[in-house]
Parts: sequence; C-alpha cells; structure tokens
Amino acid sequence: SVLLSPLSLYTWMTSTLLRFVVSLPSLVLGALHQSLLLILTVPWCVAMILISLFLTCLHVVLYLLHMALVVGVVAISTLMLHKKSDRDAVKQN
Repeated sequence: SVLLSPLSLYTWMTSTLLRFVVSLPSLVLGALHQSLLLILTVPWCVAMILISLFLTCLHVVLYLLHMALVVGVVAISTLMLHKKSDRDAVKQN
C-alpha cells in the first residue's frame, strides 16, 4: 500500500492550487468573452429588426406613392378627355 506523506500531499495541493490560479484568468476571460458576445448580439438583432421594419415601411410608402401617382394621372387624363369631348359637343351645337 502507498502511504501519502505530508510532503507529497503538500506538493499535490500546491500544484493543484497553482494550476487553478494559472487557469483562472483564462476561465474568467472565456466566460466574459461569451457574455460580451451575447450582450453585443442583442443590440445587433434589434438593429436588424428595426432596419428591416424601416425598409418594409419605406417600400410600402413608395408603392402607395406610385399608386397615387398612377391614379392621379389616370384621373387627370380622364377629366381632360371628358372636358375635351364636352368642348367638342358645345362647338357642334
């Protein structure tokens, strides 16, 4: 059987503690790195959603403006056509 001497136990504890102390900064930085990425991801996602909504609204506004222009041109040309035909009818009488 192997008996642990106080010196070997002390050496094992010291090396384990030293490994923990040396690896602790990398563990903390790794955890912070993931947290920072998550913190930065939320505003990025919100910005993408807001930009998408803005572009969709802009697309709808441009479509409605185009439709209003088309309807306006058709209405004006129809009114002009009716005025012209009314003038021609008055001239013939």
